[in-house]
Amino acid sequence: MASAWTVEGVELPEDFDFPITKLGTTADIHGAGAFVNTSPTRVNCHVHVETRLESPRISARIEILPSPLHPDMGTELQVAYEFEQQFFLALCLYRGLPSRSIARPRLGEAPATWSLRGQALAEFLRFSEALLDFHDDRQAYFFARHVAPRVPGILEDDDLRVLFVSGHSINADWLKARWPVMAAADLYERGRKAADTDIEFMLLMMSLEVLFTTDGMRRVRDTLSKRCAFLNGRNTSEREALRDEMRALYKRRSWLVHGNLFDEKGFVDVPRGDTLAATELVRLSLLRFIALGGQMKTAIMASLDRAESDASNADSLHTQINAYWERLGVNRGVLEMRLGG
Repeated sequence: MASAWTVEGVELPEDFDFPITKLGTTADIHGAGAFVNTSPTRVNCHVHVETRLESPRISARIEILPSPLHPDMGTELQVAYEFEQQFFLALCLYRGLPSRSIARPRLGEAPATWSLRGQALAEFLRFSEALLDFHDDRQAYFFARHVAPRVPGILEDDDLRVLFVSGHSINADWLKARWPVMAAADLYERGRKAADTDIEFMLLMMSLEVLFTTDGMRRVRDTLSKRCAFLNGRNTSEREALRDEMRALYKRRSWLVHGNLFDEKGFVDVPRGDTLAATELVRLSLLRFIALGGQMKTAIMASLDRAESDASNADSLHTQINAYWERLGVNRGVLEMRLGG
């Protein structure tokens, strides 16, 4: 039994295996019943891509069929939802260029602007494999955010945590350390799916604010811009350029928030370049926060603030970030800001 979507914006090979992870109860699509693992259930989904012959660079229909968890028994897992969530977010975190997966094709689809064929596929799959622990954390976060508040005490019940999140640790310290990157990733994903450019831009800027603002922070635009620049810039010139870019983006964000939608030249729209820049800054910031693991946001912000007088504080964070992704076999080029094709 296959599940299918239409993917736009990216050229895909005809067939590949995509890794996904699932916490909690998992069902067999053939009706053999549900089971629970005390560790994440990880499986490769066989992906078949059917390109439209009349317009091969417009969109492609993809189908998945999970690999048998038990080949002799023929067990096939219900993981279509997890595939859709994790495949789309992996695309968005890998490149900032347009891409989307939808249940059915729309009128006027956007042409493919980048490709995952050839060697690019192998690098993307290594990157996707490196995100599996993050996807586990994200599932645990959504359970804590949306389910646990309705069932008092559920996070303290070990048996129930096994049932819902395979026993994944979810305590106050874990939530305090990880909620910023999880909330920011949610806003980023919603932004990438938004149909309206201004809504997309605002969700992206909200994501940056979740990552870089703190309670009682003064001069929000300047401080946010400085912190974002030190986290993502690798040297003085890059940091200065990113700070200027971030200040300009925040100014446009303020115009939108305060309803300044018309000036002497006419209606004020969000330029595509601004959306691409905001997309890349969120993407890169998320990847760097993911690499810093369970470090508290307050500690990361303190390091970035100290970097203004001593850049070695930011350089130390970059060393940790690069070591994390290199250990997982991810090409360092994923961490470069790319606004072109």
